[in-house]
Amino acid sequence: IVLSLTASLITRPASQTEGTDLSSKSALLNHGLGLYKAKKYKDAVDKLQAALDMDPENAQIQHYLTTAQEAYYFTAGRKDFATARWDAAIIKFTQVLAINPNQEKAKEYLEVSKVRSEASQYFAQGKQRYDRGEWKQAVEEFNAAIKIQPDYQDAKKYLSDAKDKMASADYFAQGKE
Repeated sequence: IVLSLTASLITRPASQTEGTDLSSKSALLNHGLGLYKAKKYKDAVDKLQAALDMDPENAQIQHYLTTAQEAYYFTAGRKDFATARWDAAIIKFTQVLAINPNQEKAKEYLEVSKVRSEASQYFAQGKQRYDRGEWKQAVEEFNAAIKIQPDYQDAKKYLSDAKDKMASADYFAQGKE
């Protein structure tokens, strides 16, 4: 009976739980599982947490909650990753791994996010130097970014431009002597 109840809760669509009286633990659990199935992870976490608050010792609800939390943080981390928000992605993937240390995809995304975060910091410093006309220092920063992330196309472009500007500046400086 418990297994069939659990199966029916998991497979019940979120649309059937909307408008439900959420004053009972089972209604919160049902709604949370429906939201999870609909991939509305943040809302699922909220409902499942409310259900767990009503029955803090319930291992089944705790399991569903941590599963929803893992899905929420992983999905949010991938969105941050896709928009090059490296530091935010690092936080989200770290949260996934705190919940599930064996989540291999989160480990991969975390490592790439760390590399790209460090490279983007060098790039930002290089861009500031570039904008101030500090060509030699800009070249050093862009080189550092490329060393960390060899496929960093923006850094390569600015590096080339900075080298050209540095060569031009050297050429004109020599002509004035």
